[in-house]
Amino acid sequence: MIVRSNGITAEEVPAVAWHIVVPCPPRAVPAWLVVSGDGGIRTGLSAAIARRGGVRCHAPSKPSELLRAMLEGSYRLAFVDIVHPLAGRKRDALRIAEEFASRPATRLAVCGRDDDRDGEVWARCVGACVYLPGIRLGPALDALIAALSP
Repeated sequence: MIVRSNGITAEEVPAVAWHIVVPCPPRAVPAWLVVSGDGGIRTGLSAAIARRGGVRCHAPSKPSELLRAMLEGSYRLAFVDIVHPLAGRKRDALRIAEEFASRPATRLAVCGRDDDRDGEVWARCVGACVYLPGIRLGPALDALIAALSP
């Protein structure tokens, strides 16, 4: 029994049976998205993210899968490859990057060319938190992913 008082008056309130209370749902595992037309980059980034753990990775290989992922999913980080765009359309890759940059809950990492200064300036102006000049799989990428992990 719980007694609730309001100034000088009080009333009895029956206690709630704890078995009736609905438990809180488990916290969702954060998800990251990899958008690239290069299967090696998709696989390499996905593997590096999986090695870090604690994060789900979605790497669609078809534009229709990407569209569904963009409409239905919520991502903490999106890697967008503008060198090897999905379906070979660079303009679409740039628009996808701009879309993810506009989402407040999503950080953007743009994968570009080694010697593309204009690409890096564009990525920074759009709001990318990371610009990767050429993807090199290995310990440096693992360290970057560890630094970006929640």
